Amino acid sequence: MKSVLLLILSLMAGCEASSEVKGCEGGWVELTCKYPRADQEYQKIEGIKPRGTRIKSTKKDVWEKDDRFSLYHDTRNKNLRMAIKQLKSEDFGKYKCKFYQRPHSSPETQKLELKVVKNGCQTPFNQTAYETAKTTITCDFPKKYNSSVKFICKDNNEICEEILSTQSSVKSNGTFTLTDTNSFNMSISNVSSQHAGVYWCGVKSNEGSYRASLRKIQLEIKSE
Repeated sequence: MKSVLLLILSLMAGCEASSEVKGCEGGWVELTCKYPRADQEYQKIEGIKPRGTRIKSTKKDVWEKDDRFSLYHDTRNKNLRMAIKQLKSEDFGKYKCKFYQRPHSSPETQKLELKVVKNGCQTPFNQTAYETAKTTITCDFPKKYNSSVKFICKDNNEICEEILSTQSSVKSNGTFTLTDTNSFNMSISNVSSQHAGVYWCGVKSNEGSYRASLRKIQLEIKSE
């Protein structure tokens, strides 16, 4: 993984705002487009990929998958979440989130642009742990991420479910414990087969407008 993605998010709902997220080619990003107007209900929402391909959100409050792309129309938090997995060069370009008050009305649009920036991603690695023992997953974040929220999540095929983050109110979640917030070490005690799988080190914005992976950890569990 040698490429870093730079995401510039331009909101076109009366004013413009921008933010950026860095993720890795081969990894994933999750973008959040908030309702242009929080007091408005939207009957139809679309995600427009580069080259104009449309991904329609036909359901509410459930993930809808289209190849490597997934949409989630979150009516409770009033936003559209767009997840892109296994990022490829063809994914770079301009995106749009379109919100329709009625199916055939003129949409309110938010524009996003996904760009490639060289260098900065971390090499994925395989880690072995033994049942009933303790293991530690370590994420080394460069200083440029000091202002970002850091987290570790586990891939569940749909999305990467966050386990702990530097934003967490508690530093322990069952068998998972955050042991070092600087380099972000997360220990797993009393390891069992259910802990096997793919974990990701990632960063996200404080306001929740994006999440992005930086490193992949494949955890294998063995018997003593």
